[in-house]
Amino acid sequence: MPFEVVYSLISSTLVTLVPSLVYFFLYYQERQRYLLIWGYMWLINSLAYTLLLFLNNAFFIILLIVSLMFCCYLLAWGTCSFLGKKIFPWLLPAFILITFWCILAEVVLKLPYFFYMIPELFSIGALLLYTGFIYLKLENMGLFGKLLTGWSFILLGIYNILNPFTNLVQSIAPWLPLISILLKIGIALGTIILHFEKGIIDLKRSKANYKALVEGVPDIIFSYSLHPEAKTTYISPAMTRITGYSPQEFYCKHTFLFDIVDKKNHATLNQLFSGKYDYSKVTPIICTHKNGSTVYLEIYISPIYDHGKIISLEGVARNVTTRKVMEEKLRQIETEKRKRMNLNLQLAEDRFKKAFYSSPNIMAVISIQDGKLIDVNKSFESTIGYRREEVLGKTLKRLNFYPKKRDIVKLLRKLRKQEQLQNEKIQFNTKSDNICIGLLSAEKILLTDKDHLLVAVNDITKLEYYEREMAHIDRLHLIGQMASSINHEVRNPLTTVRGFLQMLGGKNQYVNDKNYFRLMISELDRATSIIAELLLLSKEKPIERKYINLNNIIENIYPLLQADAIIKKVDLVLELQPLPDLYLDRKAMIQVILNLVRNALEASPGGGKVSIATSVQNEEFILSVSDQGSGIDSTVIEKLGTPFITTKENGTGLGLAICYSIVHQHRAKIYANTNNNGTTFIIKFNKENKNIVSDIN
Repeated sequence: MPFEVVYSLISSTLVTLVPSLVYFFLYYQERQRYLLIWGYMWLINSLAYTLLLFLNNAFFIILLIVSLMFCCYLLAWGTCSFLGKKIFPWLLPAFILITFWCILAEVVLKLPYFFYMIPELFSIGALLLYTGFIYLKLENMGLFGKLLTGWSFILLGIYNILNPFTNLVQSIAPWLPLISILLKIGIALGTIILHFEKGIIDLKRSKANYKALVEGVPDIIFSYSLHPEAKTTYISPAMTRITGYSPQEFYCKHTFLFDIVDKKNHATLNQLFSGKYDYSKVTPIICTHKNGSTVYLEIYISPIYDHGKIISLEGVARNVTTRKVMEEKLRQIETEKRKRMNLNLQLAEDRFKKAFYSSPNIMAVISIQDGKLIDVNKSFESTIGYRREEVLGKTLKRLNFYPKKRDIVKLLRKLRKQEQLQNEKIQFNTKSDNICIGLLSAEKILLTDKDHLLVAVNDITKLEYYEREMAHIDRLHLIGQMASSINHEVRNPLTTVRGFLQMLGGKNQYVNDKNYFRLMISELDRATSIIAELLLLSKEKPIERKYINLNNIIENIYPLLQADAIIKKVDLVLELQPLPDLYLDRKAMIQVILNLVRNALEASPGGGKVSIATSVQNEEFILSVSDQGSGIDSTVIEKLGTPFITTKENGTGLGLAICYSIVHQHRAKIYANTNNNGTTFIIKFNKENKNIVSDIN
């Protein structure tokens, strides 16, 4: 192969690499797929020129044909991608048929170059023409780059179409590679110029769009230069809309911002322009509008650095005047609302305090955390007996409020489940260790962000006592009515039977049965005695009261009581304190004292002691009878005073019932205190009752 041909082929190979490198560079910059495809197309095309050096080898001929047709396919694919379209589906089968024909014509049929290269070169030429026309029709592109690239593609396409014919003309054949080289250089230069012009156009368009965007936004966009000299380089027209001042006023005087900013913000501005400022935070600024109104701005600043030094400040100033005004109004509304809430809360607290402190029920506020009393009301003080200062900070357990510990445990469990309690019946202790009965209600409340318990206890001790007394009186009244009926219906027949038994017992024929007659008469007398005692329970029986001294009654019957005590081997002791005259029925009081003392003597063991005491306590006059017996069972203590309720083997329980009846007729109180060391019956006469006690000077 002549040197001129080899030189021409090598030059074409190198020159063809130039467009390939240009497209690869542009792909690296823009990342467009069609640029990558075109880059590979020119690269394969440059390699195809090296295959022309081996035309005497069939394998290299086939490789040349395949590489050229693959370049055609890549050119078509890249062009369709450039247009944003899919590649035509019929192109691949067409290129395969053309490739097959070229290989068949060259290798098998051994046809001349003119016949087997025409389809291939025509395909390449047509695609180059099509690509060139596409470049010429591009809009919004630089004119020179578009014309140079488009016409270079068109002329290169014409060159490939005419190549089979021009090679037959010996005079122009040596110049054909030079034409191809020039056209490829034109494509490379045109593509570079085209993209350069496109970059300039895009930059102008972006600048115009940015300017339109900046000038259209409602916020103020600014740029302030610090070095080499301090000056305002840009301010958007929003400055005029927000502050009334034009950007030109800021351009003419770089310290103009200090003239319109509130003096309180001057120190902030000095720090901001000095470069010694935390630019990551929002900077609030108060300005004065040209019309004299106040404008609130929030400035977001981004510093621009050059070699570690701040050279300018760029940022956005947002008008937050409306928001600030609304915030101020909301703040005023919130302040007013808070004042009203505090006032209502104060009123509610006052109402709660009045209701709490003046409530007739026992009330207390208890901390759930430690169980300590936070506050108590006056009813708590008057009923329980502690002063408020004595109980605050202490627990109910420490005050021994609950006589039965299991009751409080039960109530706490119930409270955890229900969150509240309503009218739970409890027993509670007073300071003087008196056991009272109440209905407890409790509710969880929130005080100072902590859970507390509001406890209310309705003291029903007196109500319970009155209910028991009324029930007892009703029972006594019923028994009294029964006694009246028995007196008429039973006592008279018993008297008749007793008389006949005495008469028959005196006859000689019943001498041997006298013991039986005595026993029957004794039992009849006992039945008559019971009927007599029942008759004493009758409510209709009047009592004859007059002013007498209780101590005198006790002293008068003391010898009789002492005789019974000696028989029982029990020591009888009198502990009498001075008492005024009381409005009493003497006989009834003697019966009460005899019954109580005889019961005490029977309950006391031999060698024991029974005490009869009188005293004055809290304007009440006390009569008490104490023994040293084993005490009374708790199941019986509540039923004392009920007929036929007794702890004695042969007792009827009527004696104590008569005592209770007489005491109630005198409008006094009777109750028993008992334990394992003995029992004390206490009778209290009220001085303030005009029907009971005389006025004493």
